[in-house]
Amino acid sequence: MVEAFPDDPQPLNERFLLHSLAGDNTAACRDIARAASLTKKLPADRIDPILRKDLELRQRSCRN
Repeated sequence: MVEAFPDDPQPLNERFLLHSLAGDNTAACRDIARAASLTKKLPADRIDPILRKDLELRQRSCRN
């Protein structure tokens, strides 16, 4: 899905969870950082509020 939709942050958000569950926190944090970067390029009204909250929480977990 990430390759099929390279400009969509949602697949990266979902893959973050898969990487986390597999114990690959480096890859998970790389994906969530990229997803957050993609959201900055989108109009605010096009970003799902749940996705926005997921990104905030997951980025915070990567900083800790």
